[in-house]
Amino acid sequence: MVYIVDFKKDHELADRIGLQEILHYSNIKYFRPMLEKRGMVVQVEDCRSQVDSIYQFVDYLGYPCLFISFSNPNRSYSEVNCPKIFISSIVKYPINHPSGLIRLITKNWLKKGIEQSLAGISFNKAMIEIIAQQTKKEIPLTFIPPPVWDTYQVLYNLDFLDKLGSNSISTNGHIIDTFLPGWRPNSIAYKLPLKRRILLIGQTLWRLNLRATINNLFQKKSVHYYPIKLDLKGIVYASILSPSKPFRNWRRLIKEFRMTFRDKEDVTLVIKMAGRIKRNTKRSAFRILKSKSFKCRIIIIQDHLPQDQYENLVRSTSYLINISNTQEIGTSQLEFMSAGKPAISPQYQEMTMLNPENTFIVPTDDNRKFSIKEQLQQSYETIINTPNRYRMMSQNAMRCMESYCSQAVVQPRFSEFLDEIETKLH
Repeated sequence: MVYIVDFKKDHELADRIGLQEILHYSNIKYFRPMLEKRGMVVQVEDCRSQVDSIYQFVDYLGYPCLFISFSNPNRSYSEVNCPKIFISSIVKYPINHPSGLIRLITKNWLKKGIEQSLAGISFNKAMIEIIAQQTKKEIPLTFIPPPVWDTYQVLYNLDFLDKLGSNSISTNGHIIDTFLPGWRPNSIAYKLPLKRRILLIGQTLWRLNLRATINNLFQKKSVHYYPIKLDLKGIVYASILSPSKPFRNWRRLIKEFRMTFRDKEDVTLVIKMAGRIKRNTKRSAFRILKSKSFKCRIIIIQDHLPQDQYENLVRSTSYLINISNTQEIGTSQLEFMSAGKPAISPQYQEMTMLNPENTFIVPTDDNRKFSIKEQLQQSYETIINTPNRYRMMSQNAMRCMESYCSQAVVQPRFSEFLDEIETKLH
């Protein structure tokens, strides 16, 4: 069996900050080892121009071939004639909180992509029924979490509390750091070469992205920041989120964190923002942080972190904060908890793996807004006053993820599902 996957390298992803596709590629590295155990994996960078030519060649040789897309079944996916399946969460906006019910935005190209698929895999069990409602054609659908545990359990450190502040991360992207003079590293602006502008315009035109094309047409300068090393000391809280999503209230997170730890110099919040960061989002962040009446440190990163730097962030983190009001549990939460990082998170229907032994559960009600101030305070006091309890929560988080998203658990389910699909190719 030959598997074709769309893939982007770290340095290529860095140039695609703000594009939706960057949110999907991170899962490829977890599924690829399982695919390689079953057959040959061929990676492509442009599915429109490469997939079908590979498929025709492989078919000529007499081998079955399957295109596996780790992004939503979009227009490019629909134009591929090779037999195909998608592995994607396809999560959109929630209808209400706290149930986390999800409303999928209906688009003709999305329906067309689903209907052309042999099958689909979602990371979120609640999405299976919703995806099925988008098409009149019945296709096999299943829920399989990304097998992240094997990659991140090696970062688990039983002596973590004895080495607080021993890690750092490096970035040359857009950041806000309340401990930096001016809150940002020094920047340099240079004239964007004409060839580079033409290339960017051509790429956005190819993707039919009119807004990006117009931006590139008038962009004459490029701003870059000098590399900076962020030493993360003390108790570190991390949150990975997309500020453009209405179900992730990052402003409330900052305000409540600042109120809870306004007198604590040994506490840091790192917000890693994914997706496109709008200008008003940056202005809003500055407004919220402009008060110097708090001693805690708050860092906002809008940059693609290479794998080694992302792992350093995981190593440095004491707790992972989830402020989403959807049922989906994000890949980042699975990654951090696999490394033994307890969470602060609501517990919705789909989050059965969360319990008081590994998570400070945030209670929810009919109000869309919920507070995490009490859980922040409890988590801080746990490390300070009862470190053994933190160690137990850390170990329980790691072991719980082993039984939920390790390769040993996911591989049989993934293989069984692919076996069913591949019988249709012969």
